[in-house]
Order: sequence, then C-alpha cells, then structure tokens
Amino acid sequence: MIKNLLQLEGVSKLSKKSLSKIGGGYTCKIKTTMNDGSVNMTTMDFSFDPSGNANSVCVQSIMENASISRCQYDCNHDGFSPRFEAITSA
Repeated sequence: MIKNLLQLEGVSKLSKKSLSKIGGGYTCKIKTTMNDGSVNMTTMDFSFDPSGNANSVCVQSIMENASISRCQYDCNHDGFSPRFEAITSA
C-alpha cells in the first residue's frame, strides 16, 4: 500500500526530521531522585535535540534544587530503554 501511495503525484516519504516537526517532536522521560530516596518522574516534549534539552533540564534542576541527588533521562528518539522503565516503576 505504501508503494501505491508514494506513486501518487506530489507524495513523498518524509525524513525523520520532518516527521518530528509534524508529530510534535521528541518525548523524554526525566527521573529525579531526591536526597530522601523518593523518585519523581516527568515527561517532556522537545522539538529538537531531545538529549541535549533533557540534559539541560537535569542540570538546571540539580542546580536549583539542593534536594535532588540524581537526575536521569531517557528519550524516545532511539527507543525508550526497558531498563529505565524497570527502574522507574520499582
């Protein structure tokens, strides 16, 4: 079916970069571990450079909140890590 669609006039296959602009970008899961051992999970969407932006969020969070002992992130552009999921649901 996709071959039939691609043969239509004006139809082309979009690149991954173009798809991200249409689909709203990339999603990253950001996990912060507090000094008392509690864990907070946040999901954020970024339109570009998901790992770089998620890293910036982590650095800023740690700098602004002395209660955060650790920050980790996992982004969907390369598939969410099953190990990250297991850690966050434990």
